[in-house]
Amino acid sequence: MKKKIVLFATGGTIASTGDPLKGNVIATLKGEELINKLNMLSQLDFDVEVINYTTVNSVEISVFDMYDIAVEVKKILERDEVTGVVITHGTSLMEETAFVLDTLIDIDKPVVFTGSQYNDGCLWSDGLANLKDALSVAASPLSKDKGVLVVFSGRIHEGRQIIKKHTNALDAFTSGEAGILGQVYINKVEFFRPRIRKILTINSFKRCSVAIIPFYSGADGRYLRAAIDFDEDGVVIEGVGLGNVNKGFFEKIKELRDKHKNVVITSRSPEGRVAPVYAYGGGGASLRDIGVMFSHLPASKARLMLMLAIGGGYPMDKLNKYFSE
Repeated sequence: MKKKIVLFATGGTIASTGDPLKGNVIATLKGEELINKLNMLSQLDFDVEVINYTTVNSVEISVFDMYDIAVEVKKILERDEVTGVVITHGTSLMEETAFVLDTLIDIDKPVVFTGSQYNDGCLWSDGLANLKDALSVAASPLSKDKGVLVVFSGRIHEGRQIIKKHTNALDAFTSGEAGILGQVYINKVEFFRPRIRKILTINSFKRCSVAIIPFYSGADGRYLRAAIDFDEDGVVIEGVGLGNVNKGFFEKIKELRDKHKNVVITSRSPEGRVAPVYAYGGGGASLRDIGVMFSHLPASKARLMLMLAIGGGYPMDKLNKYFSE
């Protein structure tokens, strides 16, 4: 019996048509149309089933949609006949949805994200090549236990690690210091190393709100005051260096903590880690002493993690340990 790969289509540039010079590009194509364009299914040793979840550009996908996608994809993976899932997705928020699924789905079958930088109407569109590679990775026995992956421009990334590094280059994503996990090279799937994954186990996800507020030179913390007024469930601070802010910011963070709000500090630096080293008011050590959590993740992903924990009822002391690891 042939393997079955499920194409879970959500839209994005890979499903878009239009003229970028006229600014009229929009997601319109369904998953079946993408598959039909490959003209290669008769050569594949697996069948493809299509599920059209939505057809939007990824800026319309919320954290709550991401959780719902994780639930739906997990149900698909639990079907005995399914070998893996390929998710077509817009590149703008692909790193966020891939992160959420990689955090929540604990099944040994592969989930592979892909998309494109150039829409279907462009002569140089990369969509079909990326889709072909993603299907190959999802069908490969080597992908077992690799978790959620992103396949783009012939490279295989961990879903947790990817960051969109370029607005329109074909090689759009980086895995940062972690490096890529593998590659698709002349139709051959290769992995360079095993994966170590850490799953956040939650059984439901209620509505909650977490803001990201960046620190910058001369910032006085006025927007933290807004977070207090809006009664945010949590705040992620994008600090500088090892995870530091100034005294004005520190005073407003203390107000948040006095109201028992969850606060996480990250760094704007794309590489390296945060650490409670400096003891001045606003330095990492002073933030640690008032109960601020430290996350090595980028601010956008730290926000997702904090939202999943708050909305899923995950204990904050365990989340603090999770962040530190």
